[in-house]
Amino acid sequence: MRLIALPVLILFVLALPLSLVLRNMGALIFDADTTKAFVHDNLMDSELARSLARRGAEQLLTSEQEGGTSQKVITDLFGQLSEEDWRQITEIIAPRAMLDQTLGETIDAFTEWLDDAEAEFPSLSVDLSAWKASTIDNADELVAVFLDALPECGQEATQTMAQQSLIMQVESLPSCRPPEPQYSQMISQAGPLVARMLEPAPDNFDLGQITQGAEAPRELIELKTSLIQARTWLAWGWVTVLAIGLLAAALAATGLRGFLTWAGWPLLLAGLITLTLGLSMYVFNYRFLDQVFALLEDSPAISALAASAAGGMLQLVGGPLMLQGLIAAALAAGCLLYARALHQKEISPGIPIKRKRIGL
Repeated sequence: MRLIALPVLILFVLALPLSLVLRNMGALIFDADTTKAFVHDNLMDSELARSLARRGAEQLLTSEQEGGTSQKVITDLFGQLSEEDWRQITEIIAPRAMLDQTLGETIDAFTEWLDDAEAEFPSLSVDLSAWKASTIDNADELVAVFLDALPECGQEATQTMAQQSLIMQVESLPSCRPPEPQYSQMISQAGPLVARMLEPAPDNFDLGQITQGAEAPRELIELKTSLIQARTWLAWGWVTVLAIGLLAAALAATGLRGFLTWAGWPLLLAGLITLTLGLSMYVFNYRFLDQVFALLEDSPAISALAASAAGGMLQLVGGPLMLQGLIAAALAAGCLLYARALHQKEISPGIPIKRKRIGL
């Protein structure tokens, strides 16, 4: 039996750390709290939020006016904005509290959809009215960011702007920063302009109303089934690996001491490998990750986003991995120490007491 158990235990030493890595990655995807922590700590301050703000602003502006002139004005205007400008725009149109709440509701809806076997579609409802109201209330700050990013107007541009209508439209957005009083006049018209742009947008996005009475497509049903199976295997695969390893140790052993020895050494090696993997993830994250993604010089935005996402994944996977490795190594050390104590007891049964000689 040992000829069969030995290669199984060797595979166990390698499979247990891998199964724990997969378990932690599964928690990152399917555990709502872990996913929220990952998004909150690693994506909200990254290029992702600014990219979403840029695309959202472009769609809002181009939706009001269709035509080459309007599109050219918007392209030229956005070309003047720096990364710091987009950070300010993101904070104005997407406050952190609202963004966290919306993403939390979306993640919870996805988790509930997987947990409910009878649910065909995720029950997702997002209130957009607060977003619209916040953007309109802060419209003057939003337009000020756009205007402050522009170069100062020359004398000829200032005179031309003074002769034009003071009603601000998308196609009449300036290509330079006007002086006073035109600057203040444009800021004062920011509210009506933003309100006109946001008027076509809905106040609520309810997926339940959109899918009401509709049957889920076969592809979506198959996707849900596959996700549930993947979640189960990722969450409990390490238990299967551990059970196989203990069974192999039981087949190779001839008693309790032998079982503890055959189970202890493979579990100790697996725990040390798991601990090393966790530590290496932290070292790679803090020492080499930025250098690796810095090679993407052609796309700094993708580089920053990828580095932030990968760094968060390494922390959320590597942190639990170190703890799991320590627990496995501690359990293995306990098994080996107990096996040694049993061995010492077997070879040293003790000195028999002769009761008659001591008067008992």
